[in-house]
Amino acid sequence: MTRILALFIIFSPFAIRQTPDNDLRQILDDQTAAWNRGDLVGFMQGYWHSPDVTFFSGDQIIRGWESTLQRYRDKYQAPAKRWAS
Repeated sequence: MTRILALFIIFSPFAIRQTPDNDLRQILDDQTAAWNRGDLVGFMQGYWHSPDVTFFSGDQIIRGWESTLQRYRDKYQAPAKRWAS
């Protein structure tokens, strides 16, 4: 399975931590590397660590950084799930 990060996620306008545009590429590169390692906490470092972060997936709305991290854990790292290798 390829290690290509293809996520279509919509976060609230302030979800990506405030940073100059030239640093945005580094944040995305760091997130891609963390995702490919299976490091969800590292992946989430690119997002605003706040209870105000809002994650939309289909008809589901998740509020808060910790709740969003738990959603990723449940979806991608639960015992019945297999992490991409």
